[in-house]
Parts: sequence; structure tokens; C-alpha cells
Amino acid sequence: MSIPSIFDFWNDENQNVLSKAGIILICFFCSRFFYDCLLYWTGSEPAEARSVKRRPEFKNYQAATRVFFPFPIWFFDHHKTPGWPIID
Repeated sequence: MSIPSIFDFWNDENQNVLSKAGIILICFFCSRFFYDCLLYWTGSEPAEARSVKRRPEFKNYQAATRVFFPFPIWFFDHHKTPGWPIID
């Protein structure tokens, strides 16, 4: 669903509260699923693990840089841990 269609769906008086809450939950869990997929299964974790093994100075970069989002989000762990995911 695109954002304009979500707004149209939300403002439609024929839709009940349960269906609106369901759409919100589906949007949240889908985005959380893709975040986990990109961070842990296919993207950041394997790449960061290989980079830490190949370049020990990469740990300094990890301490200063967020893994996935370029801006702070208070409810996500940004893994600004030197050596992540292999912490000695």
C-alpha cells in the first residue's frame, strides 16, 4: 500500500476500527520484518563480520557509525559497538 491509499483507507467512514488497526499492525510488522532481514540475515551482520575480520581498524569506524539508519531512532539498537557482531 502506498501512503496516499493508507490515508484514503483511514478516512473512509465505511471501514471499521478493527480493519484500520489491522492495517497499522501489518504495516508495522512488515517494516520490522524487512529491517530484521536486511540487518541480520542478508546484509549488515554478515558484511560487518567479514569487515571486522579483514580490517581490524574497522572497529573504530563501527564505534562512530550507525549500522542501518543514518539518523538516531530511540527504539532501535544501532549496533554502534566496536567489533559487532563478533565481539572478542
